[in-house]
Amino acid sequence: MEWTRHLSKQPPLSWLLEPENPSVRALTLMELLDRDVKNADVIEARQMIASAPYTTRILADQHPEGYWGKPEQYCKRHAGTAWRWLLLHELGIDPLHPQTKKAAGFLLNIAFNEAQGAFSSQPGSDPVPCYNGWLLWGFYRNGYGNDPRVQRTLRWVVDTMRFSDGDDNVPDPDSGCWGRHTCVRGIIPILRALAELPEAYRSTDTTRVLQAGVEFMLLHHVYKRSHHLDKPMNAKMTQLTFPSFYWPDFVEVLLVLTHIGCKDPRMENAIAYLQKKQAKDGTWKLQRTYNERSKHDAFPVATSLGTRGAPDKWITLRALIALKRWFESQ
Repeated sequence: MEWTRHLSKQPPLSWLLEPENPSVRALTLMELLDRDVKNADVIEARQMIASAPYTTRILADQHPEGYWGKPEQYCKRHAGTAWRWLLLHELGIDPLHPQTKKAAGFLLNIAFNEAQGAFSSQPGSDPVPCYNGWLLWGFYRNGYGNDPRVQRTLRWVVDTMRFSDGDDNVPDPDSGCWGRHTCVRGIIPILRALAELPEAYRSTDTTRVLQAGVEFMLLHHVYKRSHHLDKPMNAKMTQLTFPSFYWPDFVEVLLVLTHIGCKDPRMENAIAYLQKKQAKDGTWKLQRTYNERSKHDAFPVATSLGTRGAPDKWITLRALIALKRWFESQ
């Protein structure tokens, strides 16, 4: 626990280890206390995830065919099949759980755009980076890396992903995804998928794209405007949230960068900002719920994961993982 000496307030590990949230408990044991996956406490916590209240609420109304709600609305924000399936993975459910495998099979069949070689957010629509980043991450977790549709999508990422930063010399400067400034909401999930890509699927091309994306985020000092480093890219990036599906926060970027061992000085401001957000009791608060469009406009979700403005286990855990990795790399 040598890394904790860098914190002005000690982390509330006993709080994170409480059995009521086995997802947080398992990750705390592995990520903060360096317990092996074969450790008895880790095994017990991971086995409890599938029967935890927040997980069973998500699983309860899945159709036998693998989808939730209306099948064609598989990417309906926070309630569709893709969102619920991804949330189960975020919560640490066993990738071999039959209901997640069923959902993955459904999504592979309905979401793949054969003509363009990637996944679409609705039947017939053009593929976009954000959904393909999240779906790739989920499919690899479920063990579908060898599926031809997954492999074609990875090729699509390599062939299409770019990191424009105020460049007028692009084919579609007014595009929301690929315009003068490539949308950061698409870049972050792509980087997360590539950073966690199993060794068997890495290539020179995927490494090149990952490195280009990492440099893009470092150019922005994790969450700032590259041309105005005194301002954030967007206020939402400064508000701590979990999970970071629609609008990632800056901790999501730190977790990607520290996962691959990045220790660039341009990350220091974000690290200091994260430390500053720690409360007197050693926790971090949930500042934005993951289904918010605005403070007074929220989408329905399968399960609530926290209360805005209150100390939050997921937010605290993610902050501590990023800080631990950072200080141990120095």
